[in-house]
Amino acid sequence: MRVYLVQHGKAFSKVENPNRPLTEVGSNESFTMANYLSRVLKKNVSSIVHSGKMRAKQTAVIFGEHLKPSIGIKDGDGLNPTSDPSIWMIRLRKITHDIMLIGHLPHLLKLGTLLLTDDERGSFINFQNSGVVCLEKKDNAWAINWIITPENID
Repeated sequence: MRVYLVQHGKAFSKVENPNRPLTEVGSNESFTMANYLSRVLKKNVSSIVHSGKMRAKQTAVIFGEHLKPSIGIKDGDGLNPTSDPSIWMIRLRKITHDIMLIGHLPHLLKLGTLLLTDDERGSFINFQNSGVVCLEKKDNAWAINWIITPENID
């Protein structure tokens, strides 16, 4: 089972736009990443869950158009910047299909670290906007499978 942790694409600041939609760069980088993943993933992403915030939802729609998750795209609780990462750690124990979670920092960093070390403190992953961290669960243990960022794609 794999979980793909995605930090939303680059968004406008609160001052520029309080709704914080994706910038043109954010949309383009998310498009490029999603298009690339649709061509190289060996396993299908069955579902995409996003925080519900505009920037995460827009990123999810872009990824969904390319990855075509069989279960679909949905708004999920517990993915906001300050959400408790143990919420999704517990949920992931029950999920058997590959899932993409699109959210925010510091939540994604804490969740990834919690899955890898059973402690949300520390920093083992460098997230970037529109970047994807693939964690894979084998024998009840999580490991980093790969990390890719928009700058790594030609």
